[in-house]
Amino acid sequence: MSTLSHTLRVSSPALPVFAGEPLLHPVRLSGHEGVNTLFCYELLLQTPDSLTPGALAEACANLDLDALIGREICCEIELDGSGYFLPGAVGEAVDAVGAGLRQINALITEASLLGEEGRHLQYRLVLRPWLHLATLNADCRIFQNATVVDILDAVLAHYPFPVDKRLLERYPIRDYQTQLNESDFAFFERLYHEWAGSHNLDHAGGWPPLAPSQHLSPTQPNPTQANR
Repeated sequence: MSTLSHTLRVSSPALPVFAGEPLLHPVRLSGHEGVNTLFCYELLLQTPDSLTPGALAEACANLDLDALIGREICCEIELDGSGYFLPGAVGEAVDAVGAGLRQINALITEASLLGEEGRHLQYRLVLRPWLHLATLNADCRIFQNATVVDILDAVLAHYPFPVDKRLLERYPIRDYQTQLNESDFAFFERLYHEWAGSHNLDHAGGWPPLAPSQHLSPTQPNPTQANR
């Protein structure tokens, strides 16, 4: 189900509905993201204006928040179209320059009831990328006779989400590499930092693929203690 509040649209098959209408409407989205970091957003939702005593009110007050955890959600922010100047454009041609959608695809990792605000019940969802799942484990593994790309492919193969590798170099086969009592994400980051790589989450066009990129020579890894 999708809902719209001015410039913010939220859609997820996990969001509850009543009589075909959404029970929660978006109020505010805030958070942070950047290259080589996992984004984290907080989404504030509230019950509709039409909430009155009866079946609708009971449904809103008894949402199964646990059922939301781990489910996919998409937030779209409508851009106002006034972002930049287009040389040579005149008249109505400049009205929508920069207009479009900012899309954030995520997993719901936390859900809680904040309380009442006027006639509304307000709920808070915490949204993180699928790679957040890789921070929740710890493992010990040995990889032999494999490139760093082969190793990362093996690590990320446990997660049913797309990965788009944008690699500019070929990487040598490593005799021996260990993942030692660290999460898959910590191991992932360690190898990328060692080999001068970066990663980001490309939100455009649906569920965001992880987009690793590496631009420096693979024969010159950064000095670390990673090569154990």
